[in-house]
Amino acid sequence: MHKWAIRNRLTWSIFDRNGPKVFVGEWASRDDRLRNAVAEAAYMTGLERNADIVHFSCYAPLLISENHPSPWRPDLIRFDNKRIAKTPNYYVQQLFAEHSGDRYFESSVTYAESTINDTLYTGSFGVGTWNTQARFRDINLESQGTTIYKEDFLSGSSNWTVLAGNFVAETGEYRQTANDQPAWSLFNQAIQLSEYSFSLKAMKTGGAEGFIIPFGYKDPQNFFWLNLGGWGNSNHAIERSVNGAKSIVGETPGSIVNNLWYDIKIEVAGGIAKVYLNSELIITTHLPDGPIATSVVKDSKTNKLSIKLVNTGDKAIPSSIVLTGIRRGSTIETVLITGDTPNLQNTLTDPVLVAPIKSGIIMEGDTIHYLIPPQSIQVLSIDTDEISALQPITTTKATVLKISPNPTSSKAYIEFPNPSQNAIGLYIFNLEGKNVINKTTISTTRSSLVLDRGSLSPGPYTIVVKTETDLYSGKLIVM
Repeated sequence: MHKWAIRNRLTWSIFDRNGPKVFVGEWASRDDRLRNAVAEAAYMTGLERNADIVHFSCYAPLLISENHPSPWRPDLIRFDNKRIAKTPNYYVQQLFAEHSGDRYFESSVTYAESTINDTLYTGSFGVGTWNTQARFRDINLESQGTTIYKEDFLSGSSNWTVLAGNFVAETGEYRQTANDQPAWSLFNQAIQLSEYSFSLKAMKTGGAEGFIIPFGYKDPQNFFWLNLGGWGNSNHAIERSVNGAKSIVGETPGSIVNNLWYDIKIEVAGGIAKVYLNSELIITTHLPDGPIATSVVKDSKTNKLSIKLVNTGDKAIPSSIVLTGIRRGSTIETVLITGDTPNLQNTLTDPVLVAPIKSGIIMEGDTIHYLIPPQSIQVLSIDTDEISALQPITTTKATVLKISPNPTSSKAYIEFPNPSQNAIGLYIFNLEGKNVINKTTISTTRSSLVLDRGSLSPGPYTIVVKTETDLYSGKLIVM
């Protein structure tokens, strides 16, 4: 369930703005570990970003007695006769409640290197059915207006592999006559493109439901498919299977009738997939394009701007946040929820393994360089009435630095791969993601730097070096 919350955090962004308002009631991610709290926070950024549609949200359940254990574990507070433990999920709900607002600021996340989009929909494509017989023809694959592949089946089906069902190429058609659930066949060559369109004609000749059109197929456990006329021939949907667990990522009511040719087209670009049926757009789904979820709101009464950053991934990500109109010397309050492993769980005997950590950042310009820890939720709060614009958050996937000696008790030599580049920025982040060293003018003409430990306390640090065109990062242990 926690992975569902992460994948579906953008659901409300494509909701009909003229449709009914929504009360998201009695929801949870089915456990109370750090990873569940992070997933719920990511999902809640989607609720907050779409507050014009989602007017209410209700988490459940609230309380669970340890004297009467239950397999249902996403409770916010655990207790016995003498003790209580607030779960990580509780702290997320508290964080969003304490940093709410009545004005939403549009924000976006751009990645220096894509972490998901380049491969989200890559993989094999195919045709199929569910307890239905059908005929397929005129299969066409295009990318940016160029035809990549056409299939008319006049030379048979040697380019295709049947996973289940009974497929035969006859008179320019690919015919499926079995009742398998599913019956499907894949084209032998996978698509390694992040932007393409896949079109075909399909006719249902018998059976209970409709068509299954797989795409982005990587293996039997990880794929997408378009299910037309599913659920007793009542619904059209895009389903996604991740490690064997399927979820719906876009749907609309609809059915498929017998003995009628349908024009089907799937367009994908980045995290967006669009489905056209007989030239009519019926489904648009927008999946997250990276591990970072954000939401930015302002409370008009207190003039407090709250920036929520959620990292659902397993790696720390350097980020730059530009705030136009912020006075130099302004203090940004930060609250961080994270832990050593995503499985951390507060208990009655150890109730604060995961709890909010408060700190602060002094603004020295209009840009915050901030390391977003893995599996973390943080809020950056600014008391100001000088916010004139909020620039996109840029998160960067950096190339690894070579640092030696490591660990070090005095100096360390930092090398980055390209000797033709000069370092123009050095940023050092502590375990909490706080930028403890920030140098924007560095005198060097070599692909290496010498770092003096200076005032760095013992512990782990992330080192980020910026050049004219690239970003490099590495881990350093100070003894």
